[in-house]
Amino acid sequence: MIRQWYSTNNLPSPGTKVYYFSKNLGIFRGKYYYDTETMGNPHKFTNNYGIVDADDVSHWMPYIREEKNKIPLPPDYQTADTVNLDKNQQTFTFTYSLTDD
Repeated sequence: MIRQWYSTNNLPSPGTKVYYFSKNLGIFRGKYYYDTETMGNPHKFTNNYGIVDADDVSHWMPYIREEKNKIPLPPDYQTADTVNLDKNQQTFTFTYSLTDD
């Protein structure tokens, strides 16, 4: 299966587990829902850290547990052509913890 990011012009069903991308915040795993009770955009993405409305999210992708380690970069993800780092900064450790799938 080819993993694909979708624009927020085409949103998932409320309650769907998703990955979502915000240029200002990064990539998160959470849920999409529709909220008419609050001000602003009713399309919301939520995770353990808070709520972001669809105005701040450019793309989303369905969460598929079996393929959780196969996430392509979003279409508008920006990378640098050249990065000059000292030798001691060229390695890193990435850790994460799962709360609920």
